[in-house]
Amino acid sequence: MLSIQKACVLLGLHSIRNTLFGLGAMHAFPVGQGNFYDRQELWQHAHSVAGIARFLASRIGLEEGSAFTAGLLHDIGKLVFDDFCHDRLQEVFQYQQDNDCHGFEAEREAFGIDHAMLGAKLAQHWKVPAVVVSAIGGHHGLEPDSDSTQLGCLVNVSDFLWYALQISNHNDVLLPPLVENCLARLGAGWGQIRDWLPEIDVLIQNDISHF
Repeated sequence: MLSIQKACVLLGLHSIRNTLFGLGAMHAFPVGQGNFYDRQELWQHAHSVAGIARFLASRIGLEEGSAFTAGLLHDIGKLVFDDFCHDRLQEVFQYQQDNDCHGFEAEREAFGIDHAMLGAKLAQHWKVPAVVVSAIGGHHGLEPDSDSTQLGCLVNVSDFLWYALQISNHNDVLLPPLVENCLARLGAGWGQIRDWLPEIDVLIQNDISHF
């Protein structure tokens, strides 16, 4: 039988820690208990973005575990809104439709804070590593300094690619904005991204069919 100690040696404490953060988040905000959002859809999106982030990290030499965790938790703030402010989310949605703006802009109008900022505060409370907290808070490139981190740029690009590849199924949603010079900060180019798109698309489709 594989002991906990041996498992830690084989998998690495870092990988186990990231796995536990993900499992803890899904336990705190389980599928099927949403008030406004379709949580099945939100978690499927989060898992796909996490997979894209891990894929890109493996190609450009970033730490894959942190990339996956940041991708998985990047929209966790939406679930906090869903639990505690769900009666006002229709107002947020209506503002977004009326003003043809991004959801995070509508959230700031309604709450004075958006899901990225709120998610970062929750992740910090959970004692998630600071680099992941920064990536969650800066994945739309709106927070001072956080949008300059490589991990924040990685999640930003991964989120963008998910929507770009799923745009036919979400044609009423604006593509999330890309962080300025994000690919340059990652040491990648659009030519490389284009070459990886078939693999990324397969990853997304597998998530959709198995989540």
